[in-house]
Amino acid sequence: MEVVQVPFGEPWTMSDIVTEAPLNRHVSWQGLEHDVTPTGEFFCRNHNDFPEPPAILDWAGHPLTPAELAAMSQVEYLVTLECAGNGRTEFKPVPKGTPWGIRGLSTGRFRGVAVETLLREFPPSSEAKHVIFRGADRGEDGLYERSLTFDEIGRHRALVALEMNGKALPLQHGAPFRLIVPHYYAMTSVKWLCQAEYSPTASVGYYQIEDYLVDYQDGTPIRPATLMRPKSILVSPAEGETVRGIVSIHGKVWSGESHVSGVELELRGAGADRLLVARLGDDLGPFAWRSFHAEVQLAPGSYSVTSFCLTDQERQPKKARWNAQGYENNSAHRVAFQVG
Repeated sequence: MEVVQVPFGEPWTMSDIVTEAPLNRHVSWQGLEHDVTPTGEFFCRNHNDFPEPPAILDWAGHPLTPAELAAMSQVEYLVTLECAGNGRTEFKPVPKGTPWGIRGLSTGRFRGVAVETLLREFPPSSEAKHVIFRGADRGEDGLYERSLTFDEIGRHRALVALEMNGKALPLQHGAPFRLIVPHYYAMTSVKWLCQAEYSPTASVGYYQIEDYLVDYQDGTPIRPATLMRPKSILVSPAEGETVRGIVSIHGKVWSGESHVSGVELELRGAGADRLLVARLGDDLGPFAWRSFHAEVQLAPGSYSVTSFCLTDQERQPKKARWNAQGYENNSAHRVAFQVG
């Protein structure tokens, strides 16, 4: 198997690399087997080259070192992060943008300081309504930045992460400071966080007002991509796999704010069309995916299985609406396989 050597000494297979410069990489199929994605398997999303990591975090004019943040009260969450462009190449025609397949997501254990704690420690003025978060990575349009309202920060329990999976946050995932915003697509979780500015208005940066907008080009008003859509991915059986004996079907399911209530599996082939209800695995908390599993005995032949996330508000669609930027593709995942 051909591998590419990237910074930090981790060998990644070429099939996992989406782009090399800037580096964008899928989670591996093996990584999807875990409840908590191993750091070396975690998907990687970059808009620009890796920056020099910031030595301090300028929090509204207050310089904070990693040690000072580590001395504050800490919180820890399991959080599923998904690229807003995950599944872009599954749209037809394929929209412009980084050519993500269906594995632009992972789940990590993040530990750090709740943003609400920092807001209490360094209170904003009465005129402030937003926090503008800036990363140290610089592109043609300046530093990467996104903003959140105080309400969004509280509702989604945003934190400034210092650790990932029990160790110091690695450079490729935003060290030494990374904003983590559960429920939202991962472009909001600013890496290499170097500055937080209180503001009466939202960011007017490129990635806030020009990019990450959902445009259906059918007269529907353009809106920002924010909450992750209900979605699932089948990990087994693999596409084209030949299975013998009892067929084990399993994968991962997740959503944004809405609660995952179940998974339906649509099985077709060899006269065995049916709808199965999968068993959900352990509840890993309000911000993390869940595993699902089902077993079925099938006669030899050709089959397909399609998975649908169910929430307390909706059912994952078989086909998501196309949009010009290729965001929020939560089309149901279908796998074809053989029973020998």
